[in-house]
Amino acid sequence: RMGSKKKKAQKNAAFKKTKLKVGKVLKKTNTTDSTVESRKVVLLTQLEEQSGSSTAVYSYRGLSLDNLCSQLGHYSKSVRKNAIVGAKQILTSAPNLIEAHLRTIIPAFARLISMTDTDAATHAQLKSLLELVCTVPPMSMSPHFPLFVAHILRGLTHSHESVRSFALTVIHLLLDTYPSLCRDNTDIFQTILHFINSNRKTSHSTRVLLDFVTSFLKIYDSDSAVVSYCVEVRLNTEDGTLSKRIDMCPATKHMDPFHFPVLTTSAAGASSSLFTSPETLLSLTQALSPLVARVAMENDRNLSEHLVRLLSLMKRGVERQPNKFMLVDFDERYAKACDPLLKAAKIPSMKDNKKVLAAIATLLQ
Repeated sequence: RMGSKKKKAQKNAAFKKTKLKVGKVLKKTNTTDSTVESRKVVLLTQLEEQSGSSTAVYSYRGLSLDNLCSQLGHYSKSVRKNAIVGAKQILTSAPNLIEAHLRTIIPAFARLISMTDTDAATHAQLKSLLELVCTVPPMSMSPHFPLFVAHILRGLTHSHESVRSFALTVIHLLLDTYPSLCRDNTDIFQTILHFINSNRKTSHSTRVLLDFVTSFLKIYDSDSAVVSYCVEVRLNTEDGTLSKRIDMCPATKHMDPFHFPVLTTSAAGASSSLFTSPETLLSLTQALSPLVARVAMENDRNLSEHLVRLLSLMKRGVERQPNKFMLVDFDERYAKACDPLLKAAKIPSMKDNKKVLAAIATLLQ
């Protein structure tokens, strides 16, 4: 009986009317309650990396360096320009990131050199960005240098004049910043030699072009660039002594541990040095003589000092060439390569430019 009463009460519970209290508002049965209740943990201090490394650096748009490097390959030039500005901001505020991220930075930045839709303002921003990258020491840049140079030389041989002009600016920066790395790269020498021979126009002035060629010759004007294939030694037959010590093993204390001739196009700098191969010196003289003669015939007194400096470097290359004996007709071919300079010196308008005439005469001696 008690069980039947309990079952009856449960059956009528669905139809039981709820008693209302005064002031209580019932919820509507046809609406859904979307409120969410949750608990939160409040930290009194910011989380710090247990490894002790520096926190991530972001640009003014809240992007990391990796995000900006990926945006540098975007098809929109406005996106690329904003990415350049952001990357410059990050690397200026945190220069320590440059050396640590060269593997990402070099491909992302260098590929912009050959972009044909880049305006002058973006080129200026990119130049300042590459100047920041070139602040790393040569030993750190060495593993990434061949890829960096490949992008620059591609721009130097580009069909667009604006691309060639900007590539010339960047390779000039490398010549002044990393002379030893440039000297050991044969591709740089061959491409610049082809660039001078091709007479392709750039937006740079003649003064800038002469400064570029001068910087190019300066990287070979050092004692480390002189490699002689002939060593003169006197042997005393009485006591068996030599006049000087012969070291058959090259010094390794300044060698680059990342330089492997099998993996790179450089032949340890031997074939690229003006003071090693007489054939290389003749090719350069043959390429530079028409350029110097053309500038000299313009008779611009403001360029006289630049011409004299360039001619003196060419003369030093001949004087410090220890391997001329390898070519029997070296003197004859050298004189033929200097014919444009000789013709320019005979022009009547050159008589008043005594400094340049004296430098040409010294070169031809």
